[in-house]
Amino acid sequence: MGAEQNVLMVLANQDFRDEEYSVPREIFEQNGIGTKVAAAEPGDCTGVNGLTISVDFTFDEINVDQFDAIVFVGGLGVERYFANEMVLGLAREFYSAGKYTCAICWAPVILAKAGLIEERNVTAWNGAKSDIENVGARYTGENVTIDGNIVTGSGPDAAGEFGQTIADLLQGN
Repeated sequence: MGAEQNVLMVLANQDFRDEEYSVPREIFEQNGIGTKVAAAEPGDCTGVNGLTISVDFTFDEINVDQFDAIVFVGGLGVERYFANEMVLGLAREFYSAGKYTCAICWAPVILAKAGLIEERNVTAWNGAKSDIENVGARYTGENVTIDGNIVTGSGPDAAGEFGQTIADLLQGN
């Protein structure tokens, strides 16, 4: 096995979807993939169901070269990132470096706002369908959709499949 793979998980400081973070993270750890957490503010992030997670990095501290993939976690709190230039820039930076750029639930809208999904196949929470289609992407409605180095998941029920898909891609399976 090669060098350890590392994933950066981006959470909203408030109101991220607990299981969209915890389920993929558990799968990554079971597969020997390291995970770090980034958010706008230092300190802790609190999920909609009360899960509290410590922040490892704020957006200005991230070195893209340290990670093999980025995962934007959904939940209502992610809305405040849709117009955040640091978040959109991070998505573009990972994508242009050829790294897996992943988002689940409401978070694929970040990829839309960053200009990364035009003419791509993408899934998301069905409430985000118009945001996806308005930028010229094809909304699939699948649990998980892979299109090049973009991986998207539909929501909490798909968190396990989403996490496993990313782990498999990182390990070349």
